[in-house]
Amino acid sequence: KVLTYMTTGNAKAFAEGLERYLQQMVSFHDTAKRPENFYHGFMLGLSAWLMPNWQVKSNGESGYGRFDIAIYPCKQGQRGICLEFKAANSIDELDIMAEKALLQIEEMNYLADFNARGITDVWCYGIAFYGKQLKLVCKK
Repeated sequence: KVLTYMTTGNAKAFAEGLERYLQQMVSFHDTAKRPENFYHGFMLGLSAWLMPNWQVKSNGESGYGRFDIAIYPCKQGQRGICLEFKAANSIDELDIMAEKALLQIEEMNYLADFNARGITDVWCYGIAFYGKQLKLVCKK
């Protein structure tokens, strides 16, 4: 269901599901070294379950930089998905870092590749992680 929440823009349920996964499966030791890389791999593995109905791309160049994960629809009428991640240094930093991730999508024009493919409707998610907690913000 978490992936359904992501692909339909149900940000609240998506965030709750992700946090539940982190609480149930992830160890503090998993996130201790290079945490952003861990969360990136975690989300990439989760997103892989969308294939073959979606094309999942990691660290692709678009606009002025590289997005973390882009998910391109294979069917007409579906929205694209752009995910950007940040690792926070404390719980208090989660809100700021999630907003920073979402702003990065816009400032770096990560939607350029979507637009080049004719995809104009994209769910943009900025997600900040700290241990087993997260903050997710969405722009439609």
